[in-house]
Amino acid sequence: MNRLPFVCCLLLFCLTAAVPLPAQPPAPGGKKGQPAPINQEWGSVVSLDGVWEVAEGSRQQVPARFPSRVPVPGLITSARPAFQKAGEENNLREVYWYRKKFTVPGKLPALARLKIFKSMFGTKVYLNGREVGESELNFTPLYFTVTPFLKGNGAENELVVRVGAHIAAVPDSVVSGGDPERHRYPPGIYDHVQLILSGDPYLLRTQVVPDVAGKRVGVVVDFAAEKAGGQLPNLRATVYDPQTGKQAGSAAIRSGTIAPGRVSQVTLTIPLPDCKVWSPTSPHLYQLEISDGQYAYRARFGMRTFQVDSAYTNRASLNGQPCFIRGTNFSIHRFFEDSLSGQLPWDREWVRTLFRRFTKMEMNGVRFVIGPAPEMWYDIADEEGMMIFDEYAIWYAYQPQVGSVAREAADPYKKWSIWPKNLSTRQLVKEYTAWMQERWNHPSVIGWDAQNETWAAQTGEAIRAVRQLDRSNRVWDNGWSPPAAAGDIREAHPYFERWVEGTEMKTDKEKSQKPFSLDDLADAEKVPSTFYLPFQYASKMPPDWHWQQPCVINEYSYLWLNRDGTPTELTKPYYDAVLGANATADQRRELYARSLAAVTEYWRATRSCFGILYPFGLAGSIPGGATSDNLADVGTIEFDAHYNKFVPDAFAALGICAELWKTGFVIKQWAGTQAEFTVAVINDLPVQFSDYFVIQVMQGDSLVSSRRYRYQVNPGEVSRTPVKIDLPKVPGRYEIVAELHGRANKVVRSYRPVTLRAE
Repeated sequence: MNRLPFVCCLLLFCLTAAVPLPAQPPAPGGKKGQPAPINQEWGSVVSLDGVWEVAEGSRQQVPARFPSRVPVPGLITSARPAFQKAGEENNLREVYWYRKKFTVPGKLPALARLKIFKSMFGTKVYLNGREVGESELNFTPLYFTVTPFLKGNGAENELVVRVGAHIAAVPDSVVSGGDPERHRYPPGIYDHVQLILSGDPYLLRTQVVPDVAGKRVGVVVDFAAEKAGGQLPNLRATVYDPQTGKQAGSAAIRSGTIAPGRVSQVTLTIPLPDCKVWSPTSPHLYQLEISDGQYAYRARFGMRTFQVDSAYTNRASLNGQPCFIRGTNFSIHRFFEDSLSGQLPWDREWVRTLFRRFTKMEMNGVRFVIGPAPEMWYDIADEEGMMIFDEYAIWYAYQPQVGSVAREAADPYKKWSIWPKNLSTRQLVKEYTAWMQERWNHPSVIGWDAQNETWAAQTGEAIRAVRQLDRSNRVWDNGWSPPAAAGDIREAHPYFERWVEGTEMKTDKEKSQKPFSLDDLADAEKVPSTFYLPFQYASKMPPDWHWQQPCVINEYSYLWLNRDGTPTELTKPYYDAVLGANATADQRRELYARSLAAVTEYWRATRSCFGILYPFGLAGSIPGGATSDNLADVGTIEFDAHYNKFVPDAFAALGICAELWKTGFVIKQWAGTQAEFTVAVINDLPVQFSDYFVIQVMQGDSLVSSRRYRYQVNPGEVSRTPVKIDLPKVPGRYEIVAELHGRANKVVRSYRPVTLRAE
């Protein structure tokens, strides 16, 4: 794809200009040829995105010069000229200072607010030389009232924003986003910046609550006032179908009287008699607009419900229909430290292509792991039909209440993943609330994920305090701490490869005598475990209390490779043991792709969970790193040939699993050698299939033999067929391929390598 170099882009921006967003919708109500934003705060919104000036320095002194330029949204690593060792812990600077000059035409209204969608690490705002305010939050929107400081009538405004230079700037009383497997933490204003102009009082936020069965939508509207109390007259809420521009429903609203400094809430219902549901296969969206004739508020939403069945570990439903989730993990914040990241996370075309690479494989879900994405990612997920488990930026893997953390405290990387001493339940309630309020109108967000692999009572307490705020009652995942309610889900991370000698998961009691191979799946666990043991010991909990919770496998397959095909720090012992230290990148990629595909098929066929999400569809590939993604080319979002051959079929909605885990056979010259196993046909679709599959014995590209079998599989179920095939009498390496037919022209294959040796 073609992009202008950063230096050329600088010429396209005027540092003294702001970009106004239209206050009225297009057809109906908007300016011809000018589309309205899909989500918009109440009022006239001025975008301050673009190129900003930036400098490094001390916390206390605004610099006299701003020698570099940096895109907003973006990270400090995109600044030009670049800063030395940006994102690393050092004494070169304490903070970065951002500056933007802009004008606002005409007379200013009663209220002006500044919204910084997301910024890290710690943010302080100055406008026209005067201090506005500061916030230590790093993963939720920041709002600042700038009415007393803003100039109108075309006068120049100077906005200065200070951000901490590193995660070290974050106090231990807030969530920092520490990750024991990261090496760098580049800061920056990594989401939109907007100036919001309106009257006072104003519409603060909405929450759209779909009622699919009732063909209606509930709308919870929060009104607020800064200094001038009163009410907003003649308000009307209208729902449009953005594809047709037609009105789908409407209702009048009365805000009531709003006292200064208070929030007033109004709930209304809008019938949508002909509504279409949102789903991965048909991501239909609606637009809510609330207007008083002068200002407008907009929120996009979808008509969908998602539920898990608390009576079973493996049942979920979307819009009342069975739903099995197949997908991956996006670790956007790990990608931030990758040298190839650049401005790609803010390139709409690139992000959309990323989603489509996975939806093309019929994946329908993704976990945003250890931190939120820029807001644009959620908009695109809504449009592309990808269901999101949205995980907050918590992976405090080391808990002082459970055991000593002295070794981790001395480690330059792991020290950021020790549970912060002063991080309280009250603080988590504050952060979770702001996170939910920004995200709950996105139909793509089907579940709240409070944390990753962390043992802490505070996260469960915070969940119980905030869950009633979400009128859609999304499920919660509490990482490796106890689910906060009976209807919540548990996450499982069944890394079969984890017991290989040398990995961080090794224990004295469970050392593996040999590296993991597909043979081990014959006797592997059928219900994935959740590694709760440290918390259970500390809390004196019974060892089996969690087994009946609805389960999602949101991590598995431990065999990460760097993008050049070399092993990561975690996986090198495995590849050295299985392939030898002199193995080629191609050999390692083939082993990884085969294993990922086979284990995916295994868990899908086992059906002991309601979803399976592998890490990582996107992450960072860094020197000395622990994990990586599967991208062979980051810019074009391409995978290697082995991934393309083996992995996509493992995620097909109508899939197949050759449950042949024994890979070595001894040839019996007189009696003949047979392979007996079952073939599972996995149906995640709402219709029955009845057709055939073929078992092929291949040697290289040559077909040795084949046999056809009939199958029938009901909607949302797995059928199994026993098969028995004759194997060749010639020693060598062969491939057993189960080839599934029956879904139009789509053929899906499951591959099992076998070795035949003489008796």
